[in-house]
Amino acid sequence: MSKENILIEVNMGEEQKGGVSLELLPTLLQESKNYKNVCVKGLMAVMENTENQELLQQILNDYDRE
Repeated sequence: MSKENILIEVNMGEEQKGGVSLELLPTLLQESKNYKNVCVKGLMAVMENTENQELLQQILNDYDRE
């Protein structure tokens, strides 16, 4: 049986959206290794709904430091 390729949705602070928190991401990635039919291929981010590019860049910069 082939593995299902998936992306994990990471919530970067948008309270009304879904996704795993950045704090829980390492645990989820580790646990995903126990599922033989799943292959994590990457991450996708849920960010604040704004057109303010400076704010979005600041959010990314803040997470990049962690």
